[in-house]
Amino acid sequence: MENVNRRIEDLLAYGQKELYLSPEGKVYARNRLLELLQTEPTYEEYIDEKPNINDVLQELTDYAVENGIVDEEVADKFPDILMNYILPSQDDVMKTYSAIHFERGRRAAETYYWNIATKGKFVKKVKPGTFGWHVTSDNGDFGVMVLSETRPELEERFYPKCPYCLENIGFCGLPGEEVCYSKRVIPFEIGSEKWYFSYFQKQYFPNEFVVASEKHRPAGDGRSIAVMADIAEKVPSGFVMTDFEKQIHEHFCGGDRVPEIFKRPIKKVLFDGDYHVSIVDWCFSTLRIKCYLKKDFIRTVPRVIKFWRNFAEGNIVYPAVYCTEEGFFADLVCLQSGTPNMLFDKPDPMATFGIFIFQPELKGILLQLIDELGEKKVDFEKIHKSPELGKYLDWVVQIAAARGANLARDKATNSLCSIIGETCINATKSFSVSDEQLEMIYNETLKDFSVNQ
Repeated sequence: MENVNRRIEDLLAYGQKELYLSPEGKVYARNRLLELLQTEPTYEEYIDEKPNINDVLQELTDYAVENGIVDEEVADKFPDILMNYILPSQDDVMKTYSAIHFERGRRAAETYYWNIATKGKFVKKVKPGTFGWHVTSDNGDFGVMVLSETRPELEERFYPKCPYCLENIGFCGLPGEEVCYSKRVIPFEIGSEKWYFSYFQKQYFPNEFVVASEKHRPAGDGRSIAVMADIAEKVPSGFVMTDFEKQIHEHFCGGDRVPEIFKRPIKKVLFDGDYHVSIVDWCFSTLRIKCYLKKDFIRTVPRVIKFWRNFAEGNIVYPAVYCTEEGFFADLVCLQSGTPNMLFDKPDPMATFGIFIFQPELKGILLQLIDELGEKKVDFEKIHKSPELGKYLDWVVQIAAARGANLARDKATNSLCSIIGETCINATKSFSVSDEQLEMIYNETLKDFSVNQ
């Protein structure tokens, strides 16, 4: 019992140091934790100078399992339950965010909320097994990431209706999904509606967030760019994106401006006046539009998107919207109907911005291919007949022809990563359009357009 009380005090000390737990809140949280863990107070505050919060949570969870407080089958949820006892409430988070925003600015408020999400253990570290690498192309480098786990599918259900609904705050989670005991959201007033900002539990790149409408409703094309501009104003360190695909709950995603597209130089300026239009030197065909005023931005950008999407069947536009002291920016990746490959039918938005993300199924395939390439003699017939590996036979033949069989695991891995990189580079060429076509898009939509019309 003494040890569990020590760990309770360590947890409370962490709450005071990292999660803004007040002395009064500490007393309240201690009593709740004593009740939860069915232990008696010792009237003595033990303090570990440098407690490891993960060790603290694990020891308290082990204690709860050993003493029948929680079933072993759901023990993985218990650390989130513990953290919720020392986290500020949803109301307190909203009030503190607003106060910091008013007194110190939006970036300071962002930092506060990020600390709540990460130090409160809502945002989870990527589980071991996810791996990635960089690929170099003629028009910029990009990243490739193969995941070890996925996010919940965005599908209709009873309660909450989907992972983006407000009802997920504090929700115990459905079987097989992460719990949301420590989830907190920030309300944004956009137009006459309320939207909710939160971070993804599983981060694919830094500070990855989602902003979802209060109502569970499908997306509406007509309001997308205006909403994205408003969100970009509220998240000045990041960017906002959407894929315009059918959504069961309207939302926009984004994160820090770390993808390579935002670092690329301008290749050609098409217009420099009341607003700016240029071609970006990037591996995917991209127009960059900059406007000083939001009202001009909302009028210009949709013209380009609507024109190119309607120009030919299969055309795609992926917008990345962001706001700086110079104005409002939209990087519009304009794609045509390209040739599908064995990895994907078409690039998704994150791929076109600089991060190709593949699901865990590919990791399993790669591990099997590595094993096959490590054999003394590669069994091409076996691979050809395999339902899982058959379509990757060309990769195996190509590697075996270049490097032979009986490959060490690191050499087989590097060879497969190289082929995946080449496949991604080929996709950038297949789905992109020429600079002449980008210039045509500008001529047809904005050349004779004035924001003062």
